[in-house]
Amino acid sequence: MENGKFIVFEGIEGSGKTVQTKEFYNFILARGKEAIMTEQPWEEDAIGRLIREELKDKTDAISTVTLQFLFIANRSNHVEKLIGPSLKAGKTVIADRYWMSTAAYGSTLSEETGIDMDYFIAIHKVFPKPDILFFIDVDPNTAYERITERGVQRSINGGVKRERFDKLDTLKLLHHNYKKLEKKYDGLWININGNRDKETINKEIIKRYDELLK
Repeated sequence: MENGKFIVFEGIEGSGKTVQTKEFYNFILARGKEAIMTEQPWEEDAIGRLIREELKDKTDAISTVTLQFLFIANRSNHVEKLIGPSLKAGKTVIADRYWMSTAAYGSTLSEETGIDMDYFIAIHKVFPKPDILFFIDVDPNTAYERITERGVQRSINGGVKRERFDKLDTLKLLHHNYKKLEKKYDGLWININGNRDKETINKEIIKRYDELLK
């Protein structure tokens, strides 16, 4: 049996990547293909649940770098238990975030820690490589406006207002890191302009996907 395709969506917070991940998943299902949609952190283990709590920006008890190593451990389990077996079973795996997030986020403090992006790239060479990586490219100021609006809505509904990385300066640094990572990435990296409406973005993703399949 031929392995399934592994499609990853990446982007800074507020880029709309989660919406596009879901839309693409529904598109694949509509074509009659077996598929799973998943995200990182993977909350089916204790590490993933711990990460999610730490992202809520309460006390920052775990440092940013330590948090990225937790992501790596969680990712290893995610690949072993879900992603790998699903690909071997011929299913299309569609992921909201993968190791590129660790490379971008973990290197935000590289000057302070001495742990640079190349280290995070190297440590992930043992993980399956995506067949396609869609990077939803959004201006950090636009992303911040979206996060702010989302935070207002969550506040009204009694939810969490912000997560740890939802700050404008951090978003700008993360965007810079992703663009730096793109130049280093050994794989199929597709930039998608995320400053447009979600329907237009979805149509372009499908168009690019179909072109690549040919």
